[in-house]
Amino acid sequence: MPKSMIRRGITAVLSAAMVFTSLSFGNGFTAHAISVPPSRPYPNEPHYRKESLQPFGTNVQVDELKNWSPSNDPDARYNRSRVPLKERITGPLVNNTASTEAKVVSLAMTNTDVSTGKSQGGDSVNAYAFTNYQYVDVMNYWGGSSGKGPIAIPSPEHIDAAHRNGVAVTGTIFFPWGDSEYTKVAMEQFTEQDENGNFIVADKLFEIADYYGFEGFFINEESNVTQELANKLRAMLDYIQKNKPEGFIMQWY
Repeated sequence: MPKSMIRRGITAVLSAAMVFTSLSFGNGFTAHAISVPPSRPYPNEPHYRKESLQPFGTNVQVDELKNWSPSNDPDARYNRSRVPLKERITGPLVNNTASTEAKVVSLAMTNTDVSTGKSQGGDSVNAYAFTNYQYVDVMNYWGGSSGKGPIAIPSPEHIDAAHRNGVAVTGTIFFPWGDSEYTKVAMEQFTEQDENGNFIVADKLFEIADYYGFEGFFINEESNVTQELANKLRAMLDYIQKNKPEGFIMQWY
């Protein structure tokens, strides 16, 4: 077969694939409003009720995070990382004009569904076994959803692997695109202050990162919020920077 015909055939196949992919992508990401899920007293109720032996990684709603403690999370002890963050080792600087202050963050979907991610790995190949730690400074546990919980806590095997390579780890806080009603409620809960003006969730983020053994959080905000809530979020981020423990990372996207 002439090479020109082969090239035309490949072009046609790729063009069809692109059209199909774009149509599927568009249908899959249609904006829609959802109701705010009710809070759960325990993140893994079947495990708490002794109906299942399987512990899962932590994935919670904002108000569930506010009430979180190891005593009401039956899986908490299985989700702690025991590997400290090792010193980062880098190679020689090959470009003298390059900034040594630049950092690389990986946003990796390590589990296909964080709400069903096993505490210590599982029997499925649907996991991203990250192997490029030498190129990154921070590994983000990408995930979270409005329906199942926008706050995704990295499971311990990912923290352990990153820490052994001198790479810090962050969890994800996700305010989804298109779910404006949900995001309004979640953002109000997220920026709530106590009677002394302290941001309740901010202090809880410090606590939960310390307990599980990772370095901080990455906020992925895709929905619009009111100016009032935007101002409160900005004040909360300022509060975090002023009150965060040493080594705590807070990023906003």
